[in-house]
Amino acid sequence: MVGSQELQERDFTVHLKDVKMPWAEKSGFEFIDMGHDTCRFGAGVAGIVRWWAEKGFRGPIGVEHEPPEFDPREDGRISLEPIKVWWADAQPPPESARLRVAVVGCGNIAGSYGAALHTRPEIEILSTSDLNQVRAKVSYQKHGGAACASLEDVWADLRVEVVTKARVAGKHVHSEKPLASTFAEARQLVAWAKAKNLRLSCAPVTWLGEAQQTAWKLVRDGRIGRPRVVYAAVDWARIESWPPNPWTILGGGPGGRC
Repeated sequence: MVGSQELQERDFTVHLKDVKMPWAEKSGFEFIDMGHDTCRFGAGVAGIVRWWAEKGFRGPIGVEHEPPEFDPREDGRISLEPIKVWWADAQPPPESARLRVAVVGCGNIAGSYGAALHTRPEIEILSTSDLNQVRAKVSYQKHGGAACASLEDVWADLRVEVVTKARVAGKHVHSEKPLASTFAEARQLVAWAKAKNLRLSCAPVTWLGEAQQTAWKLVRDGRIGRPRVVYAAVDWARIESWPPNPWTILGGGPGGRC
């Protein structure tokens, strides 16, 4: 908790995990034998959740449970319920003015963004925009926000403080991936945001993950020597099986642009 107090202003996300004491006898499972056998959350986690809520933290909270012997989904569901209660019982600081947002692009992931934003009392969705007007209206009818006929209408709304995929009009930006079609264009966006003193972010936030941070530290420390080749693979089942409109994705990415 001391470290959290010192770094409070830089807390982007909270990752919760509770573990049991090491077993008296060896089990043959690495995590169990090293005292890293995860379990349902105990009362100690309640204090952590309440502390962050009372300090005004409003970022995402992750729940980790990885038992080696059974499916953890039911335990995860049970652990999530008291977290909601602990969070609701906490007394957050007085709310500042709500952050006003417009969402541009109502594709597959827009529903998840809308549902998440709608649960945040400090965020208000003012408007939505999409080339498909029907999709814009349907996607955000239950999350608030009037559908705009054009991007120009979004930019002209002086109430909007954050706009997705905005490049002009002096708005803060959060974009779905990719941030741009080329590296050069992405650098231009970064330079533009810096010059305008505006915030710029892009999904996903995996650069904050332990694996990515560890790999980058090994490179910085020279532990693996000078990297000569970088190889990446995307393996998440058939692309045709999970998005509702996969044809917009096929042919894209590094391989599709070579």
